[in-house]
Amino acid sequence: MCSLLFLVSFSLPAQAQDADGDLLADAVDPYPADPFNGGWRLLPGANGTAPLPRHEGDACEVGNRLLLFGGRETNLMQEYDPGSNQWRTIGPTPLAFHHGQGAVVGGLVYLIGAFSGAYPDEEPVPDVYIFDPAAAAWRKGPSIPVDRRRGAAASGVYGGKIYIAGGNTKGHRAGWVSWFDEFDPATGAWRRLPDAPQPRDHHRAVVIGDRMYLVSGRRTSFGQSGGVRGNTIPEVDVYDFASGLWSQLPEPIPTPRAGSAVVAQGREVIVAGGEDEGGSLSEVEALDVASGAWRTLPNLKQQRNGPVAVAAGNQIFVSGGQNPENASQEVLLLPPRPVPPPEFVTPGRPMNTALTRVVSVNCGGPRVGPFAAEAWFSGGWVEETNSAIAAAELAPEVVFKTRRMGECAYEFGGLDPLQTYRLDLHFAEFSADAGGSGTFEVWANGEPILQDFDVFREAGGRCRGLTREFTMRTGADGKFKLELRAGRAQPFLCGWSLFRASPIPSAASAFSMARPYDVLAKVGDPAAFGVLVSGRQPGSFQWRRNGAMLKGATAPVLRLNSVSLANAGEFGVLADGKVASASARLVVIGRPVYSSVVVKGGSTTLRVPFAGSNVRFQWFRDGLPLADT
Repeated sequence: MCSLLFLVSFSLPAQAQDADGDLLADAVDPYPADPFNGGWRLLPGANGTAPLPRHEGDACEVGNRLLLFGGRETNLMQEYDPGSNQWRTIGPTPLAFHHGQGAVVGGLVYLIGAFSGAYPDEEPVPDVYIFDPAAAAWRKGPSIPVDRRRGAAASGVYGGKIYIAGGNTKGHRAGWVSWFDEFDPATGAWRRLPDAPQPRDHHRAVVIGDRMYLVSGRRTSFGQSGGVRGNTIPEVDVYDFASGLWSQLPEPIPTPRAGSAVVAQGREVIVAGGEDEGGSLSEVEALDVASGAWRTLPNLKQQRNGPVAVAAGNQIFVSGGQNPENASQEVLLLPPRPVPPPEFVTPGRPMNTALTRVVSVNCGGPRVGPFAAEAWFSGGWVEETNSAIAAAELAPEVVFKTRRMGECAYEFGGLDPLQTYRLDLHFAEFSADAGGSGTFEVWANGEPILQDFDVFREAGGRCRGLTREFTMRTGADGKFKLELRAGRAQPFLCGWSLFRASPIPSAASAFSMARPYDVLAKVGDPAAFGVLVSGRQPGSFQWRRNGAMLKGATAPVLRLNSVSLANAGEFGVLADGKVASASARLVVIGRPVYSSVVVKGGSTTLRVPFAGSNVRFQWFRDGLPLADT
């Protein structure tokens, strides 16, 4: 989807001043969620014009006009002129299509990855369709390869080419795919690229800088577990065009949903409306791609499933949706945040990659294993502890026993320019007794990657190893700079590592499965295990517990309705009878058991029944962790 070229005047509210006329730095948020405090407002068209009812359609901008096309309710294409605030009907589309995301290249609109037909067995549109706004005419373009046809896919434009991700081959049934393809409008050539980290449909894609972001969506499964509105996907998958690598942001969307409007506004991805298992939504949320953090924006005036959105200067327009009252348009004033440089760092690790260790540093300490003795630093001082550290998995315990304290910097050169690396940062709090006071910042290549960071709070107490992973791309100079900045407390770092990330080639006919996530549940709670498949979708699944097959457990997701201590164990899945996933743990805990009457000055024993392996406990009293428990 492309931005609407609509010029709007805009000014922020005046900043407060002190007695000398100086600006007060904290008086105004430079990027407020709604600078005029008016929220969304309905925008009726002039002279009685209005958008036609439609949902699961799309919108694109060409010149200074907004084009709406596709959708369930109509095959008529409309044009919106923001200058006159009027709508007009252009004419019908060549066929009644829906569930597609258009792309604009060279002034032409390309539609790839749409459906036609009736619910729930819609058919993928087999060809590319092209609209020429100057001639107000559609034409059929190249055919899509038979084994790459799907609808409810997402698309974005980069370097004059169109990139198509995900989708569904079986309408609203379980035919979701993780395919990722490139279409060159200049030659009509189609190229298969490495699959996205996970399959999804009913999602959207936006391109910001050199990265493509897949946001929202679900695995639609009519007649199966999760049904049509369930199985929403909270993760954000990111493709880096420079390196050809996928990564996944660690912070999921606060409101998982599908069928939403998604648009880029500066360095933010705006997600509006959509639906989940509860029905249509009005929630609006924004992802800052530089920090990986989400913020909440004002809700839409109306709940809208399957709307479209366009960013225009300082305004966001949202039109359409499934409900009859959605034959309308809303607008929100929103100042855009500046797009970060191409070498910025984002949270999360590269996906589907081979990692080669470049350097690891033990801050303040000696060489240990792959970690070199401290080097390449300036500023700060060293602290160490003799206390035992509950170490994180990605570094040995001894690395967490020393740390560099205070404002300092590390600078490392000789890296490949404009290449993707994984950055690991290791922390352990030695002295703080509670969270909330020991906050600081970490910057990488001139951008903040951790703000208001509290190691005690994040790790769950003192002397607990904590690792944070990031995906970064180097600048043209091949240098990496890490800075620790004070907040309400002095910053510190125990160790850091850089890994070179390279794509793992995979055959189109092959597939691989990621390890399911471990699950911790209370007695009586439901539990579920799922598996992410890269490549083609397997034809069969068989779940196993402790190596034994579970009767009837043949769906991609294993659901346990009410767990008991006896259900704990190691769970894995066998696909196509030959490819096995790694196992994941189910740990089940019961209610704490304690003495009901305790004599003053006496003692009592508290215990919690549990079943499972490799479990660590931390006891709390009145919400605060108890030392050495």
